[in-house]
Amino acid sequence: MLRLNKNDGVMKMSKIDKVSIYKLYAIEIYEMVKSVIPKYRHKFSPKRYTYWQMLSASIYGRTQEMKYRDIVEHLLISDSIRKVFEFEEVPSHKSLWEAFDATDEKILNELFEKSIEKFN
Repeated sequence: MLRLNKNDGVMKMSKIDKVSIYKLYAIEIYEMVKSVIPKYRHKFSPKRYTYWQMLSASIYGRTQEMKYRDIVEHLLISDSIRKVFEFEEVPSHKSLWEAFDATDEKILNELFEKSIEKFN
């Protein structure tokens, strides 16, 4: 956001640091998932992405009514959200779906309720 400042009769523009509500929401989801879910689903999990990353990105998108392909597109264009989830590269929509699908329904409901509750 840019703001005009008036100093000595001259208008200057200064940048104000403002964090996006989406970024705050992503941070909140990621921290919440990390406190409830193990880093990897099992000891033989591929170590390309953590379970935290995959599930957090899935919940982030699903609470905003995005399809999995839309979540991937959002991560591709949003550096700040991708950094929150610590992705070096964006996973496929199938990988996101598999992480979400493998999660116990009770845990998912609890995470959804907490995430929505914090930002409503």
